[in-house]
Amino acid sequence: MQTYLRHHMTDYDTLFLTGMSREEARRRVQPKVNAIIALWRRKRPKADTDD
Repeated sequence: MQTYLRHHMTDYDTLFLTGMSREEARRRVQPKVNAIIALWRRKRPKADTDD
C-alpha cells in the first residue's frame, strides 16, 4: 500500500527523476504517506461486535 501511495499520491517520482536519491525521496514523502494511512484508518468503519 505504501508503494502505491508513494507513487500515486506524492511527489516521489518527480523528486527521484530530477536527481534526488531514492532514499532521500522516500524520506521526504514518508510523512505524507503516513498521514494518508492514518486518515484512512480513522475513516474505517468499526466492526460489528454484537455477534
